[in-house]
Amino acid sequence: HIEKKLKNFFDNSAAKMDKSKYLMLMEQLGKEPELDRMPADFEDFPYFVQLAITIYHILPDNWEGFSGTFLGKDYSLLPYLMDLYEVDDPAQVLRFILVINNIVVDIRSKEQKRQLNKAKKAKK
Repeated sequence: HIEKKLKNFFDNSAAKMDKSKYLMLMEQLGKEPELDRMPADFEDFPYFVQLAITIYHILPDNWEGFSGTFLGKDYSLLPYLMDLYEVDDPAQVLRFILVINNIVVDIRSKEQKRQLNKAKKAKK
């Protein structure tokens, strides 16, 4: 359940959609908000997931130089950040950092493919 909520959170973050924008849009369309489609807010997650999101955003990005492909995060700072944030259960937080990384890599990969297809169409 939390993994699905995290995917929703990052998908909607990439689309610049948050809960308040979603509710406003549904009101303008005269529709009832659907709870399973409503964007999650940071505060909707348990504390350990909030820690995972926070630490994930601090970790440096790792890019493949030639193609500009996002490879994920550089985890070399992770032990320091776990200590800095006084993480009680590092294994649990790491699990969600890895889940987040998979979600973000997938989102960025799809975006890169869209951009490449757009560039190919523009050349024709």
